[in-house]
Amino acid sequence: MSADLARETLVEVLSATLLGLGYDDVDITDTTMLVADLQLSSVDIVHVLATTEDRLDVVLELEALLEADGKARSDLSVTEILDALTAAPSRP
Repeated sequence: MSADLARETLVEVLSATLLGLGYDDVDITDTTMLVADLQLSSVDIVHVLATTEDRLDVVLELEALLEADGKARSDLSVTEILDALTAAPSRP
């Protein structure tokens, strides 16, 4: 999967999610943090990940992405998600 396609798709999904939450015209960069910068809830994050995964037809390693040292992560950056997406295998 190309990094450009992953980035474009993730930004589209994030933008649509934010629009649904009442936020318009939010600047999303690779360093944007989903909780600290965008104020997304854990449910919103799972929705973004699942929707992006479906659109790109890949399988994300959600446990590895959402946990660090056996504990739930408190935030994710766009770059971390992009890295996971570009490394993700296609659905069988």
